[in-house]
Amino acid sequence: MNKYYKILGLEEGASEEEIQQAYQKLSNDLDPLKNDNLDFFVEEYKKVQEAYEKLTGKKLEKDKKNKSNISDDLSLINDSDSILSILKKYKSSDDNEKSKIIKHLETHKKNNEKYDEAFAIILKKENTENLKNNESKDSLIKKNKRNESNENKSHFSNKLIIGSLAVVVVFFGITYLVFLNKINNFQNSIPSLTSQSKEIQNNSREFWENKFFKDHPEIVNKHLTDNTNKGFLYDENDRTRTKDSIITFMIYSKTISYDIYTPDFFECVYYDAVNSDIFWNHYIVGLDNRKRNQKPLPLYLEMQKSIKQKYGLGEKEFEELIDKVGGLSVFHFAKETELDIKCKKCIDNYQVTYVTNSTAINDFYDFTEEYLKIKKETENNNRSFLRKY
Repeated sequence: MNKYYKILGLEEGASEEEIQQAYQKLSNDLDPLKNDNLDFFVEEYKKVQEAYEKLTGKKLEKDKKNKSNISDDLSLINDSDSILSILKKYKSSDDNEKSKIIKHLETHKKNNEKYDEAFAIILKKENTENLKNNESKDSLIKKNKRNESNENKSHFSNKLIIGSLAVVVVFFGITYLVFLNKINNFQNSIPSLTSQSKEIQNNSREFWENKFFKDHPEIVNKHLTDNTNKGFLYDENDRTRTKDSIITFMIYSKTISYDIYTPDFFECVYYDAVNSDIFWNHYIVGLDNRKRNQKPLPLYLEMQKSIKQKYGLGEKEFEELIDKVGGLSVFHFAKETELDIKCKKCIDNYQVTYVTNSTAINDFYDFTEEYLKIKKETENNNRSFLRKY
């Protein structure tokens, strides 16, 4: 359940009123209909809906904002239809249905860019078709009355071909202009997308930074004076990632790349700081503090303390033994979680979760005893050999 609180930017245990307020604000900010149905907003909007349902137990009406506002007697067009699908439906409809489609597009074109473009294309096509039909009728009448020669027939056919080519040129010219307009509109919206994603990420930063200071005062105390924001350390360049959006219309397509702020970035900063502290504190530092505070030592530090005392070893001799078995890395191994996998893509040099290799710890006890025993016997034999010769 904790992840659903995080999605809404709340702490676990928030009241129902706080959940409702957070849900309403995020739903409004991330509404795909207000943001050109871009993938980023569709994904984030779904997360907010799911979090609200899980935390309140209430079921939301699905796709309410995406339902068509077409009247009951016209189910030919849906708001989800593309311009291409509208044109195909128009072409395959009978005259009565075509009339309804044109009427609906004309009624709603002022508030819907897609309907406006479809209406313009159909209107252009209809005017051309009417002109062509009229020309055909006139030609047939003249042919019947005057018994036009084969030369006139050929001339009329050429006119039809030229007219058809003109229709094709006009149609694809209009579609290309529409395509260019869509690209221009999207490029103009990029600053707004970047700004909105930054605001969402900054809200996330406030939540995770406060959680870090509250949950891990021991880490904060270590970093009060080292310019790392009390251990909550990150690289500003990691905050954004490049996102590709594909703009398509009819036969045209173009990929546009732009920078956007990663929503989960500061969650990863939080766990990177925590994992880094656990890793180094578990194997490298903190022995004296733990002894003074009477806290149990991690397995590695307990093993280090025990072997030094039992065999009277100094720090250098103990490190030589560690090097002989392969170094410090032998005594721990990475245990990546799903969160670690996600955060490695988000932050360079992200510190994944590590756990102690207890089997290696136990084996090292046996290795040390056997190694020091053989070493002592070898040294005694060497001294005896030197005395003899």
